Amino acid sequence: MNDSAKTSWLSRLAELMRRAGVPVGSIFAKHGVLTFELGDNGASIYMSRPDSTEPCYKSTKNFAYRYKIFQENTGDWMSLINLAIAILTRLEEKLPTDWTAGGPEMAVREFSRRFPFASVDMAHDSTGATKAQILLRLTPVCNQNCPFCSAPDCAEPADAELQTGIQAAITEFPGSLITLTGGEPTLRKDWVDVLRQILASREVEGVQVQTNAVSFAKSAPAIQPDPRLLWFVSLHSIDEHLYDEITQTKGQMPLAIKGLKNLLGAGHRVIVNVVVGSRNAAHLAVLARNLPELLMGLPLPELHVSVLMCPPHRPESDQWLIPYEELVPLLELAVETAARSGLPMAPLVSSTHASIPPCFVTPDQRAMMVNRPKISKEETGYEDFSKPWVKSLTCKNCAQDDTCLGVPAPYARRFGIQNLHPIPLIEGWRRRALEVLGRGQGQGRGQISLGELVGADNLPAILCTRPWTRLELHDENTFGPCCADYMSSRHFAPENSNPSTLWKDNLFKEYRKEMVSSQHPPGCRSTCPILVSGQETLARFVLTADSNLERQLEVAQAMINGKIEVDHAPLSIGIPVTSFCNYNCLMCDCGEKGTLDDQRSPEFWNDIEKWIKNGTTVDINGGEPLTSPYFRQWIERLATLDLKPSIGLVTNGSLLTLKWIESLPKLPFKSITVSLNAASPKTFEMVNRGVSWTTIRKNLEALQAAKSQGKFDGEIVYSMVILLANLHEIEDFARLALKDNVSCRFLLPQHNRNSQSIMTSAAAMSAAENSLRAAADMLKKLPRWSQDATASADILAKRLEIGELSPIGNG
Repeated sequence: MNDSAKTSWLSRLAELMRRAGVPVGSIFAKHGVLTFELGDNGASIYMSRPDSTEPCYKSTKNFAYRYKIFQENTGDWMSLINLAIAILTRLEEKLPTDWTAGGPEMAVREFSRRFPFASVDMAHDSTGATKAQILLRLTPVCNQNCPFCSAPDCAEPADAELQTGIQAAITEFPGSLITLTGGEPTLRKDWVDVLRQILASREVEGVQVQTNAVSFAKSAPAIQPDPRLLWFVSLHSIDEHLYDEITQTKGQMPLAIKGLKNLLGAGHRVIVNVVVGSRNAAHLAVLARNLPELLMGLPLPELHVSVLMCPPHRPESDQWLIPYEELVPLLELAVETAARSGLPMAPLVSSTHASIPPCFVTPDQRAMMVNRPKISKEETGYEDFSKPWVKSLTCKNCAQDDTCLGVPAPYARRFGIQNLHPIPLIEGWRRRALEVLGRGQGQGRGQISLGELVGADNLPAILCTRPWTRLELHDENTFGPCCADYMSSRHFAPENSNPSTLWKDNLFKEYRKEMVSSQHPPGCRSTCPILVSGQETLARFVLTADSNLERQLEVAQAMINGKIEVDHAPLSIGIPVTSFCNYNCLMCDCGEKGTLDDQRSPEFWNDIEKWIKNGTTVDINGGEPLTSPYFRQWIERLATLDLKPSIGLVTNGSLLTLKWIESLPKLPFKSITVSLNAASPKTFEMVNRGVSWTTIRKNLEALQAAKSQGKFDGEIVYSMVILLANLHEIEDFARLALKDNVSCRFLLPQHNRNSQSIMTSAAAMSAAENSLRAAADMLKKLPRWSQDATASADILAKRLEIGELSPIGNG
């Protein structure tokens, strides 16, 4: 496709999107990325072929979509972004495809080819997002001659060439960090103008100037401090003789110190960078101790350490190498010294390329790592000494393998690679979780389990995560981490207790101790479907990319560490609203004995609202929750608030009337589970003994209508407690759920009210087991519920095997 044809279809696409309400400013295709600029530099959308190494906001089989917002009112821009992506996904098959060649790696290579004075480093930041750093070498001229300098040998760019490169960097790598380097960049005549020009662009996230600061000995540069501007000052020693030896100069150290002072005195952000080698490694602690005294009265810079990269055009640089086994103790001494002197110090692994391999530093230092490189195939290889960096074959099993270059090839030739060793996969779980979930960039997949992240075999064998994640209140004032019927005994709440104090009760500590032991917990019954199915093991703990991610990460870390005493709040809380019910089900005595006298108070619900706002989800049950006036009033209030739906409701559905649903602006539930217990009118009315089948079907239709109208965005679940009276409808119940396009759960009966428990009859349990397995097969497209049905079938099979013919559940 020629340029005019490309311009034509891009123009037509822009016009179509404008007519649909998307304020497209311009669209351009380059290096396999189609960029849509929205509004007056308000946001951009990036469309490209899927790349498994690059997180994205949304994806289809053919394309991945990312975005960046440059202005406030994020919610408004997100609505436009979602609209634009919805349009594009429908047009994918109709768009030309010749623009899709290339991709991020091609963009980096092509940029460096066009601008020989520039290079691009791609890195993963602390949120897991991929960031670009564009290094612009303003001049090869330098007033020093450090033998290990990594600057390539390239000519000084002409003014026009530099201007073109700057504009290309801003346009092709929006949101990047642009670094002005050299040589010594301040020796270029127009460097101040170049810096001001780049700072003027809103698309640039930050600007960094790499300098030795000698040029500023008389005064700071005529640049106002800017929160996006950072000065990266090379100061490899504060001993004059050693400084002269390293820089191959005479008498420049006092000038560099004066320049550093002038930058700090002018209010600039400054990092002092020390490239450590054999000659100055032992001096690093001296620098960390004495630099604050040299800078007395000034804001202190951050101390940063780089290791030698040994570029091919500096063949003598390997003479300055030091074995990392010898270097690390000296680095650790410097960290301790800096802490005592009050000098801020960056993590030891803070550079994309000039960092020591993570396996050489302590786990505490690894936990602080930043700016991990996004590695290209040309940079490193496993025991391949033809590449610039080299890794050991054992590195393939390392938690940091995907973001570690290994060691420079000259280092490997001189000292070997035998001391590179794999870091256990579990150690890097948090970083990889953030990368996969794409926190902070509108990128990434929606969720991932810890087992997928690091492998189940690398996690502690915690059988159930609920003691770390859930508080459940029961009727009759008991509590625990799960349903009372699956706990081996009831535990009564202390007088004047509340959810916060119950969560800190010793009961939860005991349960956590039992779960960490990897044996069947004495506090849990063998009939618990969660334990039998393994549905809530640590490996199956799911991290979700939402506003609650930080709490999820905190909880996951507590479980990985096997913490018994925890600082976090539960992720979910289960609450029985009242014991009263307007049904009189065969298997439940709430209709017979329940009363509204025990309904939760308005004050209780106001307190629970605070939990919701802090990210805790709430699971509601009863009795029939919607019979409580206080609860209904609270729900009706929540429906008017701009809160993420965080309530799971279990109800018999009789009060989910069309009139009530239409009276609410929205249904503030993440899920609604309706206890139908039957697949036919006759069985329904026999088991539930409440409203008619006709009435409940009308209510379900109203609920489905609310979902199709966007008033309810949660999951609908049909629930059946398996009894002698409905045993024959298990498979029909699954079919009904699939027909209505809802989820489906089966529960084994608790107790033996009205002699309806199947658990006392071998024939009934055998029939139920077979039907549950058939239902599980029908539900295989709903994995959670299929596994749940299989778990109940397995419980029945085990009881049949041992001849256990008695009801289950606490009395």
